[in-house]
Amino acid sequence: MNDPTPILLVEDFDVMRKAQSKVLSTLGYKGILEARDGAAALEILENRADIRLIISDWNMPNMDGLALLEWARSNATYKDVPFIIATAQAEMQQAKKARDAGVSAFITKPFGPQELQSAIETAMAAAPDLSRAAEAADAKPRPSLKTRIRVAHIQITDHLALGVLDHLIRTGEVNPRRFELDIRRMTGWNPVQKALVAGEVDAAFVLAPMAMDFFGGGVDVRLVLFAHRNGSICVRNAGDASGLSLHNYLKGKIFFLPHILSVHHMLADLFLREIGLKLGPVGTAGADVFYEVVEPIQMPSYLANAPGACGFIVAEPLGSKAIHEGAAKPMFLSGELWENHPCCVALFRNRFIEAHEDAAAEFVDLLVKAGHFIGRNPEASARIAVDFLDPDRSLGLNAALLESVLTEPRGVAMDDMFPVLEDLDKIQRYMSSEMGIGGMIDLERFVDLRFARAAIGEPPAGRRSSTLRDASTIVARMINRRMTAPSPDAPPRTFTVTEDDASIRFEISSEMSLVDRIAADSRRFLNKLGFETFSEFKLVLRELLINAIEHGNRNQPDRIALCTIALLPGGDGAVFKIEVTDEGEGFDHRSLDMSIPEDERQVRNRGFAIINAFSRKIEFNETGNQVAAYVRLERETRFDVTEDGDWTVIRPTGDITAAVADKFRALLDRRVENGCTRFRFDLARVQDIDSVGLSAFLLLHKILSDRNPKLELDNVGGDLRRFFRMIRLDRTYTIRTHEKGEG
Repeated sequence: MNDPTPILLVEDFDVMRKAQSKVLSTLGYKGILEARDGAAALEILENRADIRLIISDWNMPNMDGLALLEWARSNATYKDVPFIIATAQAEMQQAKKARDAGVSAFITKPFGPQELQSAIETAMAAAPDLSRAAEAADAKPRPSLKTRIRVAHIQITDHLALGVLDHLIRTGEVNPRRFELDIRRMTGWNPVQKALVAGEVDAAFVLAPMAMDFFGGGVDVRLVLFAHRNGSICVRNAGDASGLSLHNYLKGKIFFLPHILSVHHMLADLFLREIGLKLGPVGTAGADVFYEVVEPIQMPSYLANAPGACGFIVAEPLGSKAIHEGAAKPMFLSGELWENHPCCVALFRNRFIEAHEDAAAEFVDLLVKAGHFIGRNPEASARIAVDFLDPDRSLGLNAALLESVLTEPRGVAMDDMFPVLEDLDKIQRYMSSEMGIGGMIDLERFVDLRFARAAIGEPPAGRRSSTLRDASTIVARMINRRMTAPSPDAPPRTFTVTEDDASIRFEISSEMSLVDRIAADSRRFLNKLGFETFSEFKLVLRELLINAIEHGNRNQPDRIALCTIALLPGGDGAVFKIEVTDEGEGFDHRSLDMSIPEDERQVRNRGFAIINAFSRKIEFNETGNQVAAYVRLERETRFDVTEDGDWTVIRPTGDITAAVADKFRALLDRRVENGCTRFRFDLARVQDIDSVGLSAFLLLHKILSDRNPKLELDNVGGDLRRFFRMIRLDRTYTIRTHEKGEG
């Protein structure tokens, strides 16, 4: 499309305006005029009569978008010209003001190309009846005997319980009896809101204040579970702030929020008030820091490229990623300011609950179990999170970064999802009375506790209390702190990596921030060698590096630490040698006590106890500035599943033995239950199958024997082929070898 229609784009934030103009260009619109506020737009409109579409921000200095809309509707030339208001004012009552003033379409910032194109089409035609759309969506027939639950989410760690549940279902480790899970990943909060209101999804993970605003605005939804507790971070721009207090650094700048109706907004307001600053939209009289609403995944880019941007608050891992890349510096974790706070919630359309109560109950129960899985298995959950949050790898997330987010003591937690009305009341009271946002709702009607009670119990044993702390406890560590840039005389950061087929070597300056980078690169190296799980290895690696940087090199960045990780040839299984050398004077390692301290309150002297506990042996050089630990790793077999027409293709990544047989059988059971009768097993990476693993293949044929199944074993090695023929498996399976594909 190459549409020359003259479009007037009105936005006071330069970076946002350029981004919106780029979106319009991407959609094929070429006749774009720009104005930085309502007054500038008015001047353009008064001097030309060919504008055919107006897209305007709401909050702007000089003349806001609502005033511009009212002027247009009173002007003979522009009274019928389509007018879209794009704003962070996401409350239902604000949308009503725009409609009453004659807006053609209403879109909530931030938005993407699809949302903008939809708004343009709506503005050019008649707005759809959302209530009828919702009824039509609910009325769609479902072919399966199970109820399909369509659940919307965005790309943040806060929603990981949903991703873990989906993973457990797809791998056959969990088999819901009453529902099929259909997750819908969306680019931002606005598509989630639109899909839920229109009935395009049955449930959604949304911000708690947004959920309460839905209910207050007449959308028939119910909160069934907290999605998590804690989990967000506030960061500032990593640029030079030499000689400035925090107050003076932030004053007069732009601060990014994920949504106006968010706990992030509430916590940012609390924090800035304590510093003596008032947060408000651009153009607000008396505001000291001006907020813009930006899609979470775009925040690091906006912070790096927008002049005058000072920071943002967002769900992880986006803040930690910006810090790791050197674009941001941390200010505080949300859990420091409000300990164990809610943020996102699981919301159902009430019509779905009434029609499918059993499915909703089972979903909540399994979601709670997925949350506990994350707490017990952060390393495995981090790997799942990469595929769930960044399936196309556009965000550049990695498992090491996500694992650090999941194991942060004050970070995101999903092992206590029970909805607490008092927490929700704190949110609505502060936001309505102190910030003038939203209103009060009847929480007893809004929150449906039946499913949480069935899944968790009441009261949940050991539930951690939510504590909204005095912001001064956070500010005390930061206010008037001189945010000094690195000295020009400081040595350059050193981080070099050399790698071959069986080893990887690091040379780093003595900076603790580089330990995470080594952990991430080590994970990649081990994954390349076929190792998926390495929690104990990582503990040993981290403690060796911390010892070298902190005790050996005394945290002096100009001192170098060397780390070599090597897979030892032959020997007893897969043993890795981790050797770390520092430039310190060494120590008397012969007198070192490597037992775990008896006193649980003892903080120090635990590093070598941890290394000793998880290593096969430890070696020191004569002076003690070089330590080598030997760690054994086991390969854990995965079962990768793809579709090839009507064939289910399963590729085990290792041997099929008793250790993984239950997981394998559960996967097969689920595929059979879904109607699969054609299975192809690619055994290229399988060297051994024991009798327990073999039973899964025999049982599969027995279950499918009356359904005319097609069963194939591909890339079978010579020893396995002889084994399969000896036990007559070739009578029921087509067997193809590595070499010839013979059957």
